[in-house]
Amino acid sequence: MRPFTRQARAVIGLGPLLIGILGAVTDRRLLTVWTGLALAAAIVTVEYSISLRFEGRHLDETRDFWRDHEAIIRPRAFAANAIGFVVSGGGLAIALGVGDYPVAAFLLPLAFLSGSIVLLLWGKVP
Repeated sequence: MRPFTRQARAVIGLGPLLIGILGAVTDRRLLTVWTGLALAAAIVTVEYSISLRFEGRHLDETRDFWRDHEAIIRPRAFAANAIGFVVSGGGLAIALGVGDYPVAAFLLPLAFLSGSIVLLLWGKVP
């Protein structure tokens, strides 16, 4: 699982992070969009890095250990991302409602990220 997690961190985390940083540096008109993308990608990169570090420390654990660990982590991840989705999605709706498009552009990648994680975990959390 570790090589797959490393590859996922590079493709899903570091790639969009670099795109966001380069976009923020080169395109000032869409600075908030690029900043939101870079922040969302940084969150993904940190989460994958924490996962890799934890997996590296527990290479020889039993299936029961991993099942028990997932039983703890999934509800926490679901709750944290559900709260993130409500906050960023609510902020996005308010920003669009009042016509503050730069704030809406900043919140869009964050709402997408947290909403996607909620959908991925839906039904897998007891």
